[in-house]
Amino acid sequence: MSDPQNHLDQLIEEILLHEGKNELSEPIEKIKTILNQKPVGVEFPDWKVIKEKAIYTNLNQSRKKTMNKKILVSILAAAILLIAIGLGFNRTPSGTDSSQEAKLQVSAKVKLVSGEVMVYLSADQEPIKATVGMDISLNQLITTANKSFVDLIFNNGSSIRVKSNTELTLKKLVYKDEDSTEEIFLKRGVVIADIKKKKQTDNFNIVTPTVIAGVRGTKFQVEVNPIKGRKHSTKISVADGSVAVTQHKDEVPLSSEPIQILEKNEQAVEKGFGGQIEKINLDSEGITKEFDLANDFTNSDLLKLHNRTELEKLTLEGDEVYRGVVTGMDDNYLYIHTLDGRRKVEKNKVISSETESAE
Repeated sequence: MSDPQNHLDQLIEEILLHEGKNELSEPIEKIKTILNQKPVGVEFPDWKVIKEKAIYTNLNQSRKKTMNKKILVSILAAAILLIAIGLGFNRTPSGTDSSQEAKLQVSAKVKLVSGEVMVYLSADQEPIKATVGMDISLNQLITTANKSFVDLIFNNGSSIRVKSNTELTLKKLVYKDEDSTEEIFLKRGVVIADIKKKKQTDNFNIVTPTVIAGVRGTKFQVEVNPIKGRKHSTKISVADGSVAVTQHKDEVPLSSEPIQILEKNEQAVEKGFGGQIEKINLDSEGITKEFDLANDFTNSDLLKLHNRTELEKLTLEGDEVYRGVVTGMDDNYLYIHTLDGRRKVEKNKVISSETESAE
């Protein structure tokens, strides 16, 4: 009876050393093809180089041809196997470097939840309740019920508040070489964005059914009413920084340049679904009212969240005022949770501090 292992060695030897063909030719050719598709940043020698080196080494070490052939075949087979395994560990199914891919796409994290907020992990699954610390990944749908909201924070420190009766999906989250790109699709409802744009190459867009709002500043609000026939379909209000507004159809911009650039205390209002966009100038009080109208989280909710009975009112230099709950302090800063989010206040800039009721 012939030795199966010896027969296998002969088949491998025939292919690798004598350029022959047999039943193992196809799988070995596939392995050789894989070896030629090297992952980024990793270099492997060509299998022929391995073969030549092995032949040279073995011919010079010994003239015992039978033993040398077995050693040679084992070396070649092991080399191909180990390299193929290495390729498997360093390669994603798409052929990209897995460590690089891990850096490119991340998730947003739930920072705060109030009321009923649901997350659809996929279209064919039942929704689950959003919880603090939960990761929200690409294409997962977030819905908020009446008098509910959720705060999301991104990898670069930017954050959004998703207001009540809102449907929102994260469409793009890319972080590469210190550049960031975030894109959100707002089907309906209200989103307040606080963007930490550090570089000119950073991008943050909120896309509605008809408008793209590209952030060039820090804090703004987008409101969407997608029902045709209503007076306003998309409304964008800027509290600080600037926002570039572009209309689109089926996610294709209708112009190469923004049709409006909104600065601080300015608003863009779309007259009807896909209609003309009008710019409106508002004072700081008017912008504050716009943000307050969308704010379902009240001072009473804030006190309840922190188990307090009174709010703190901090007055700073320049008559700047913060109302909320002081959640902590250190040698240099006070940390206060307000209706507009959490703020860090320099102690030496506080002129006065007093308490007041939530009403």
